[in-house]
Amino acid sequence: MYKLFGKTTLAVAGAALLISSAPSDAQAQSRRAKKGLLAFEAAVKWSMVTRGWKAKRKRWQQSVANARTPKRLARLVLQLESAMGWNSVQRKWRRIRPVWVKAIYRVRSYRDVAKLLVSLETNTKWKAVYKWWGKARKKWLRKMRTVR
Repeated sequence: MYKLFGKTTLAVAGAALLISSAPSDAQAQSRRAKKGLLAFEAAVKWSMVTRGWKAKRKRWQQSVANARTPKRLARLVLQLESAMGWNSVQRKWRRIRPVWVKAIYRVRSYRDVAKLLVSLETNTKWKAVYKWWGKARKKWLRKMRTVR
């Protein structure tokens, strides 16, 4: 015999609510990749981005938050990289960049996005990021490597 509003019924209903409201794996991966992109962008010094970036930044941040696909998020990584300029990245980036850009347009997963973002970050000069990034970076890299 079940009580309509007894503890057993409420416990089952509560568990069902948790399951139905839990984010899907794709949503979790999307959220992790987005947070990683926003964290890295916040670490890039204002002096190392184009003047135009300052005007575009709010809209870009909103676009990151609203990106629904890995392809869209990858394009936003490219926008950040373009705003950073050559002074922000190591010399070898000039050689790497054409292949990296092609990879941006071939993205199929949030894992691909995270790998491309890590590649950009790894080729970013230390003078282009705030000092606090040195401490945050290790944890950030760990999180980016867990994106699937």
